[in-house]
Amino acid sequence: MTNCLSKLPYVSAACGTASLLVYFFPSTLLSCVPHSAETSPALLRLLSTLVNTSFSCLFGSATWVFFVMSPILRKTLSRCKLAEVQSIHFPIFFCASTVLSSTLLSTVCYMGVGYSKLHMAAAVNVLGNLVNSCYLAPRQISLLERRRELEEQLGIDNTDTAMNAAEVARRAARGGDGDQAAAALEYQDVVKAFKLHHSLGMAVGFVSFAALLPFLVS
Repeated sequence: MTNCLSKLPYVSAACGTASLLVYFFPSTLLSCVPHSAETSPALLRLLSTLVNTSFSCLFGSATWVFFVMSPILRKTLSRCKLAEVQSIHFPIFFCASTVLSSTLLSTVCYMGVGYSKLHMAAAVNVLGNLVNSCYLAPRQISLLERRRELEEQLGIDNTDTAMNAAEVARRAARGGDGDQAAAALEYQDVVKAFKLHHSLGMAVGFVSFAALLPFLVS
């Protein structure tokens, strides 16, 4: 499972990069492809269905994750269980979002619908999902793993709250031996780094979500 999750950023990078190339160089990459006006009605219906499906999946999953699932998980799960869920499910979510947004961008570029407004909105969504999938999410997971290792070294229990864990680290930093003090200081740095990357990830996620809104009124 871990092996498969580690490959997801490569899948995201390939799909996202390909769709962005289509967005930035449409005349070059789509020159040999028939324009939408020349395609059959059946193909146009298929492309429209692809746009609607990819947008619906993107918008629905983002709404669920950002506004429903995440608040519930933060309130109901322990700190360690939440970290476990984030490490497994978030890479899958961001990779799937990147693939879907890449499909959406490539399709609207081919169809030429909505002119630059929808193209730009889809490109922003792809970029946001790429940043989360290829950098911010993997970085958060590595920080969570390092935090878990340091907690074992410091004797922090899995059931301890974040406040209790921080207090244990502060005591170890002030009065522990050399190794314990160093581990406690690193633990504090890791917690700060995780909070920073998590905040950035949420901000990028909300920007990507906002980029989908023009499709609702198109």
